[in-house]
Amino acid sequence: MIAYLGELIKQIVLIILIATFLDLLLPNSQMRRYIKLVVGLLIIMTILSPVLELLTFDHERMLREMEALFEKGQESEFDIDHKRKEIEQLQQEALFKEVERLMKEEMERDLESQFPLSVDHLDLTLTVEEGEAIVSKLVVVVTAREEEEQNFDGTTVRPVEPVVIQVNEEQESPEANKKPSHAERKIQEEVLTYFDWKWNISVDKIDLSWLGR
Repeated sequence: MIAYLGELIKQIVLIILIATFLDLLLPNSQMRRYIKLVVGLLIIMTILSPVLELLTFDHERMLREMEALFEKGQESEFDIDHKRKEIEQLQQEALFKEVERLMKEEMERDLESQFPLSVDHLDLTLTVEEGEAIVSKLVVVVTAREEEEQNFDGTTVRPVEPVVIQVNEEQESPEANKKPSHAERKIQEEVLTYFDWKWNISVDKIDLSWLGR
């Protein structure tokens, strides 16, 4: 703006200097009046030139540029929102994986410390319901430990013989047809109760298998 005003003042000064020079060259007073009139008109036109430029401004071009800026702003807002959703999804996936890992570690640790079992495989699937992560499927494969333990009276207690006991399996293997003993059924019930009590996982979501020797 300051540069534009400076240029305008330069033009006015230049016109005045030219008029003064012509006034000195022309001796006729009648011609001098015409020169002053012309110079005055030129000065007025120079001063009014910014207004004339506004009147002749390309309004359609201005509208097109404004629409382009508006569309660009909308695209930028869409890109930002899209990237934000992608980041949130990646964060949620990473959080799910970490929660699954911690849950699996704690489940394996509890099963091996609270029951005479060794965990061969444990896998779970998490889903979100009403903003809360819950276990929708749990697959566990365990083996009865082969170590012998002694009662308080010194008698040796043999470990539970490992058999295959499958929960929620449509096709049963030949080992599964073997009728489990009372001790085996008790351990199975305790394991299922543990998952229901501590993790709120119902029996219909658990696939529990015991590997035989």
